[in-house]
Amino acid sequence: MIRTLTTASLVALAAFGSPGHAHAQVPAQDPRPERWALDVDLAFSGATGNDQTVLLTSGFKIAHLRTDLYELEWTGSVRYGRSEGKEVARNQRSGLKFDLYPQARWSPFLFSTAERDPFRRIDLRAGGGMGVKYTFWRNEKGTLSLSVAGLYSYEDYMPGDAGAIEPAHHARWSWRLKGDRRIGELIRVENTTFYQPVWDRSSDYLLSTFTSIGVPMSERIALTLTHTFERDSQPVEGVHKNDQLFKAGITIRTRW
Repeated sequence: MIRTLTTASLVALAAFGSPGHAHAQVPAQDPRPERWALDVDLAFSGATGNDQTVLLTSGFKIAHLRTDLYELEWTGSVRYGRSEGKEVARNQRSGLKFDLYPQARWSPFLFSTAERDPFRRIDLRAGGGMGVKYTFWRNEKGTLSLSVAGLYSYEDYMPGDAGAIEPAHHARWSWRLKGDRRIGELIRVENTTFYQPVWDRSSDYLLSTFTSIGVPMSERIALTLTHTFERDSQPVEGVHKNDQLFKAGITIRTRW
C-alpha cells in the first residue's frame, strides 16, 4: 500500500513538472528600463547670536536618460537669504535644453533660459536660441565639448534712483565650453562656462562659469560642492559687475 502511494506521488510530481505544464508558469520579465532622472539639490546655512543669517538654496534637474535617442533637460533653482531680519538674497532661474544627437560628434540643439534677481535689479532676463555642439573628447571617464549658438535676449530691469529703465533687446552669440571627468571611482568634476557677447559689441557681454564636485554617499544621495561666478560687463547703475557663490549641500536622485 505504501509502495503504491509513493509511486503515485512520484508520477504526479513528474506530471506537474513535465513540459506539458510549462505553459502554466509565468516567465520572468525584464524590469522596465529607466527613462527619466530627477535630481534635487538642497543646501542650507543659518546662524544666530551676533550674526543672524539664514540662506537656503534649492534646485532641480529633470533629464531624459535615453541619450541614444535625444537629450532633454529642464532645470530650476531658488536662492533666498535673510540677515538681521532683512532680505539679502532672492534669485530664481530656470532653463530648458533639447539636444538632437547627443552621442554624435556634431549635435544641433535648442535652449531657453529665464532669471529674476531683485538684488541685481533684474525683473526678468529671458533668452532663447539654437546652435550646434561639437564633442571632441569622449570616453568612459568623461566628455569635453564646445558649442556656439545664436541667442535672442530680453532684459527688463527694476527702477532705480534715476528712475525707470527701458527694456533691452539684444542679439548675442553664445559660446559654451562644457566638460566633466571622473576622478577615481567616486569623485566627478564638472565645469560649464558661457561667454555671451552682443553680436556687434564684444565689450558688452555676459560671462558665467559653474564648477561642481560630486561625491556619492549612497546609490541615491551625493555630497556636492559648487562654485558659480557671473560677470555682467555693463550692469545697470548700483549693481556690481561680478557675483560669486560657493555652496555645499546634497543631491538626491530618483529614477523612473
